[in-house]
Amino acid sequence: MAALALLMFTAGCSMFQGFLGGGGGSKEQKLNDSGQLMGVPDREGWYQETPFGMVQIPGGTFFMGQADEDVAASQINFNRQITVSSFLMDSEEITNNEYRQFLAFIDTISQDPNEGYWTAQMLQDVTPNPEVWNEEFTYHMGDKMVQYYFSHSAFDDYPVVGISWESAEKFAEWRTEHLNIGYEKSQVSGGGLGGLFGGKKNKQQAQDDIDPLGAPIGAPGAAGNAQGQGNAQNTTFKSTLAVEKRFPNFRLPTEAEWEYAARGGREIIKYPWGGPYTRNRNGCFLANFKPGRGNYDDDGYPYTAPVNSFLPNNFNLYNMAGNVAEWCRDDYSPVYNPLVWDLNPLFLYSDAESQSPHYGKKVVRGGAWNDIAHYLETGTRTYEYKEVASASIGFRCAMDYLGRAGDDFGAN
Repeated sequence: MAALALLMFTAGCSMFQGFLGGGGGSKEQKLNDSGQLMGVPDREGWYQETPFGMVQIPGGTFFMGQADEDVAASQINFNRQITVSSFLMDSEEITNNEYRQFLAFIDTISQDPNEGYWTAQMLQDVTPNPEVWNEEFTYHMGDKMVQYYFSHSAFDDYPVVGISWESAEKFAEWRTEHLNIGYEKSQVSGGGLGGLFGGKKNKQQAQDDIDPLGAPIGAPGAAGNAQGQGNAQNTTFKSTLAVEKRFPNFRLPTEAEWEYAARGGREIIKYPWGGPYTRNRNGCFLANFKPGRGNYDDDGYPYTAPVNSFLPNNFNLYNMAGNVAEWCRDDYSPVYNPLVWDLNPLFLYSDAESQSPHYGKKVVRGGAWNDIAHYLETGTRTYEYKEVASASIGFRCAMDYLGRAGDDFGAN
């Protein structure tokens, strides 16, 4: 002890400067002050949690395109090697009850006389059309489905149908803000979301951003939507989180992402479960579709099935074949593969191409409860016009993954 005391007196303050960091300030700040390149201070680390109901899809390279004979001789999906970055995807199709939550929000916020975006007219536009159960099928008694499918609790866990591509986009826009506002509120309560983002707001600042009804107040003027574009109308439903602290946008998956996810990490497989047959070894069907002419019931469901029916694929995704076909983000082109880039491809028409005979068509993938097995194949492409609502088309959401890829994907 005496020797240590002597050393302290002889060394003076220099010992404490080395041992305790020089009398105040972080090491990074000292290096920054001395002219070193340290980056902007006070930016904490990032990792991205997976939202409830989603699964992680690790990126990779695969051969996109037909996995069996082109029986329709369409010649619209020749094989090509494609790379897709890591992303997140809903494990199941969006259900009636989940979509009902979206409609309940619009119904509530549209009562605000200052709300100019989520209005009663939008509520009408995005509400599922129950008449699709009668309109699409000749001489079909669909009264039960018209009356009960969307509204009755018996169908809560069934996939929502009767919505257009545009309605699915609005759902994704709402879901993005709903998640970010929920995270914002969690910071006010101090609960957090398990270390999702660094750089928490102070409590008073977060409270100032939230009105007494719990809806964060957007800035005056045009409020940005979930895609970062301006709206001509105002809305109070807008997260005030800075971009570096926000969850990425929910969106529809691209066609390439959808096919890559459907394959479950396997190469050139005909169906998402990997085998070339629609039955397992016990003779049971592996998806909800139309097994034969006039035969809808042998798979256990004459119409749609609950979204977690049948076994998931290797990425833990349910019903990537059958049940309902699913909207994708891409516009439809019969010459898709020669046009798009081979890294994260996305095909969208420009306004200058509005004269194209395919303008307004959106890619639909996966096949539905009333489709034959050909449409269930991972390589089968088809489409529908974006404003059309159908009894056989639903959707699920995707989300960009920001950060690591490869073996480290989702390590936290």
